[in-house]
Amino acid sequence: SFRYNLKKGETYPFLLKTKQDQSMSAAGQSMNMTSERTVEFDYFVEDVVNNVFKLKATFKGFSERFKSPNGQTMSYDTHSAKPSDADVAKSWTIYKSIIGQSFQIEMDNKGKVISVKGLNTVVSNALSKLKSDFTAEEQNMIKELLNASLNDKAIKTQFEETLNIFPEKDIKIGEQWADSQNISEGPVKGTNKVTRTFKELKEGKAKITVSGIQDVKGTESQQGITMNMTNKATLDGYIDLDME
Repeated sequence: SFRYNLKKGETYPFLLKTKQDQSMSAAGQSMNMTSERTVEFDYFVEDVVNNVFKLKATFKGFSERFKSPNGQTMSYDTHSAKPSDADVAKSWTIYKSIIGQSFQIEMDNKGKVISVKGLNTVVSNALSKLKSDFTAEEQNMIKELLNASLNDKAIKTQFEETLNIFPEKDIKIGEQWADSQNISEGPVKGTNKVTRTFKELKEGKAKITVSGIQDVKGTESQQGITMNMTNKATLDGYIDLDME
């Protein structure tokens, strides 16, 4: 039986690292881009009631690294000094303003998010810190950026994709469970499926292997120009869980 066993009064670190490798073809030319993004949180368990965890989530760090098709690399890390590049420094300044701020999450012991509260305060506090560094027009753009990434739905989706990984039923070694979603965003349609396998129980750890595929495509015509998009992405990895 898989479930979270968090303790009241304990703090749990969480680091989410996303890496994307993209290759694109247009007008007979191919381009490759890579990007990495890391977000660090601390979760403090304020209370545990009827298998529901009341968590205080605090932003601890942000970093990004981007390699453009021409080989140029740009990066920032809120744990490091402000970058010399003016555009990169803006991103560093924006995300630095969020460090140390907190919001509340309620999550059940399967990793399903019940509620998210306090993100509006995080955004307003960040904007107040940034007034002296950006013009009014830039502040409006930053507000849109933060509202898009720091809203209840976005945070709920992000956390459930990484935390809501357990099957509803008890399972045996070798058994699988899968999640699938239909994707429909304008002209882009397809499916997303992730399969998890309870691989083994060894030395106090349960290993879950993860595999998945996202298959989407779309066609759109505007002013006599037709654009076709196809994306087949694969997911491959594993999760090690402490038996306690």
